[in-house]
Amino acid sequence: MDAFWKASIATHPQAFKSAMKELGRASRGAFEKMNELDPDMLIEIHDMIMTMIHENRDKMARNDCLIVPKAKKTLDEAMKESCAYSVLWDGRETYVVKGKGTSCSVNLQNRSCSCRVRDLTGTQCAHGVTAIQKARHNVFDYVDKCYMKDTYMRCYSHCLDVIRGEDFWEDIEVDPILPPLIVKQLRGRPKKMRRREGWEGIVSSGKKTRVKATGRKMHCGMCRMEGHKRDKCPDKHLYEVQPKKTKGRPKRGAVARGPMEEVTEEVQLQEQEILTGEDEMMNETLVHMEQTS
Repeated sequence: MDAFWKASIATHPQAFKSAMKELGRASRGAFEKMNELDPDMLIEIHDMIMTMIHENRDKMARNDCLIVPKAKKTLDEAMKESCAYSVLWDGRETYVVKGKGTSCSVNLQNRSCSCRVRDLTGTQCAHGVTAIQKARHNVFDYVDKCYMKDTYMRCYSHCLDVIRGEDFWEDIEVDPILPPLIVKQLRGRPKKMRRREGWEGIVSSGKKTRVKATGRKMHCGMCRMEGHKRDKCPDKHLYEVQPKKTKGRPKRGAVARGPMEEVTEEVQLQEQEILTGEDEMMNETLVHMEQTS
């Protein structure tokens, strides 16, 4: 236990390593668990970036080139691929590059190509290299400035300052960071209806809750007139729907029709035939059959 606390409160790397060795001899599991923790991760990231900046700057300073190596490699591949293309010139700044089943338009003045590789990456495509060579221009003059060695050196010209250890950091008086507020869940069943305003009014009838109809004009569901409801409509008899006639034999247990009902139904059918003209058509058909026979 003493070795654990020594490693936890160590103020410099040598003391931390010594305490960790002692902890490893006492408990291997505690040593491995403690070794997984990184007490100075932010400082290590700072040191890594600080080292990377000056290493990249020194490496590029020793490289004798006009553009960065990655862009130079892409440009060399485009120059090799340009051997498979042919080019036509319109007499001004536009060139038509054909080959490999494609045809692209290259404008050297705008430094653009219809394949859009130059527009998206800033490096020349094989079509652009072909047009540049046709114009007898220098290919490096058409590379974007962000890939130049001078631009790269300006980006890495700044250095990160060395920072002191955490023991030397100054305390800054700021408000403590509080956890987010947790809304306490209310007791009982949650509400399903929205909160009503005072002017709406609520009428409760048993389990159902509805809004008052004060100030609203009610209309009849049949005649659509104001002042009455569906069950008290004066023209209710005009809108009543007659029951549909059932087809086929009556179901078992159904009430049989009497003679008067059958006569009434026969009369209704005859009246319907007279109105629709089916009676006259039937008579004409029978007369015609008798004459032909």
